[in-house]
Amino acid sequence: MFQNQDHFIDVVHNDVSREGDDQISLSVKVIEKHVIDPSKIEVTSVAYMIIFGSSANNFVDGMSMGAAFSDSLLRGLSIGIAVVSQQFPQELGTLAILINSGLGFRRAMLFNLIPIFLSYLGFICGVLLDNVDEGYDDYIFSISSGMYLYIFLGTLVSTVPL
Repeated sequence: MFQNQDHFIDVVHNDVSREGDDQISLSVKVIEKHVIDPSKIEVTSVAYMIIFGSSANNFVDGMSMGAAFSDSLLRGLSIGIAVVSQQFPQELGTLAILINSGLGFRRAMLFNLIPIFLSYLGFICGVLLDNVDEGYDDYIFSISSGMYLYIFLGTLVSTVPL
């Protein structure tokens, strides 16, 4: 076995046979394994855009839930169920994109904690803003609805053939 900094090369000799008086048949199989250093993997810019977009989305979702729970339990539960049903597939997709962009599983999970933290921060801000003035929840829900309409019109409608 030969080894340098990035490669392991295994040379396996097999099938040595004699074919007549002067001919020898030899087959050599070379197996090359490339070792990748995780610190040398370049993280694409898509990973940072996904983290930023998911953070903004989770912050606004948290504000919506905070304002809804400040108004009533039923309104908070209905918006909470809607947000959870939207967030579960989104976070799985975000995790898959982060892993494929070069972060690896552990770093992707670590970076995925940033949007989750901002969701709780948004919840606290939503509760505090709704307690300051009852009219702020209308603005919070308007921003949240506008965000969902923008995502819908920008991604889903643009793929529909006309």
